[in-house]
Amino acid sequence: YRTGNYTDDAVPCFIPTANDIDPLAAVAFLANADASRVTNGPCVLETSHEDLLRSPASRVAEYDVVMAGDVCFVKGLADAFQSWLASVAEDGRKDGADAHARPVLLGDPARQTRWAPTAGWAKGARRVAEYEVVTAATSALTEGAPVRQTSVWRVD
Repeated sequence: YRTGNYTDDAVPCFIPTANDIDPLAAVAFLANADASRVTNGPCVLETSHEDLLRSPASRVAEYDVVMAGDVCFVKGLADAFQSWLASVAEDGRKDGADAHARPVLLGDPARQTRWAPTAGWAKGARRVAEYEVVTAATSALTEGAPVRQTSVWRVD
């Protein structure tokens, strides 16, 4: 997300931008935003289907937080996202920005543990949270696992 003004009166707000290369994902973004009440009050959800992995890390310099989730389930995609997120964090350090001013986060439910992030995947990467998530074992999205060990990584 980035910060902005909601009205001409300069009321500050967060402007989250949800991105996926599939333009139909915007439907899910907006439904989730409504369900989470993100769009209530001084907040607007922007959507994008730009392929950010093909963009330089500096492309997201305007954002206060960069997050990616559940993207490490295919080797090529996992490698690309981990490399790109490491570049985004490095870009923030090169600009002299305080690393805490723009967190770079990666959430991974370990759908494919062989491609899940591990210690050292990026300079300054550290696991900041772990969750045991109970899933519907019959869901194709969980590959039949009734529980997922989900991790959140932060790159400083």
